[in-house]
Amino acid sequence: GRIYFENNLDNNSTTLSSGGYLIDYRLSSDGNYIYTIESNPSNYYKIPKYNTTNFTIDSFITIGERSPKNLFVDNNNYFIVDYNSYATQKQVFLSVY
Repeated sequence: GRIYFENNLDNNSTTLSSGGYLIDYRLSSDGNYIYTIESNPSNYYKIPKYNTTNFTIDSFITIGERSPKNLFVDNNNYFIVDYNSYATQKQVFLSVY
């Protein structure tokens, strides 16, 4: 979750975090946003949308998956691949937000 700045020697990095743990991320096709899956100590997950100009959160949504691992972004749609690794038969879920 650390972003390093190429031309800033004094403060050469920042951390993407809204108080949670970074699980996955995607960069928008135009490079203007970074989307992440984050969890927090209360065990809920969210997808913050970071503006790459100043790395602040423009918006976020809360998601209800058990263990989201894979984030895909297409326009304004978020696709989450979730799975239950403890099930005897493997179960894979796709959620769209």
